[in-house]
Amino acid sequence: MQQQTTTNIRLPKEDLQRLKYVAVKEHKSVSALIRDLVRERIIGQMPADATKKKIEIWDLPKHAVRTGHRYLARDVDRIVYGRKNLR
Repeated sequence: MQQQTTTNIRLPKEDLQRLKYVAVKEHKSVSALIRDLVRERIIGQMPADATKKKIEIWDLPKHAVRTGHRYLARDVDRIVYGRKNLR
């Protein structure tokens, strides 16, 4: 995990209330929500849980050959999304 620093921001009360509402709805802290929003908007990164490179559908056969996945049709979710257990 990267070293983090503390900062203060000023927000209108209504914006803070909306942030808190969204944070509760997404089961996150306000800080985590703001970090995700900053990554998405300013830094251009996806949230930490979505940083895997997306594979285009037409690249799946090449990806399967390159990574040695012989059973592409059966294992497509695991290959594309990194899911280990789909049951």
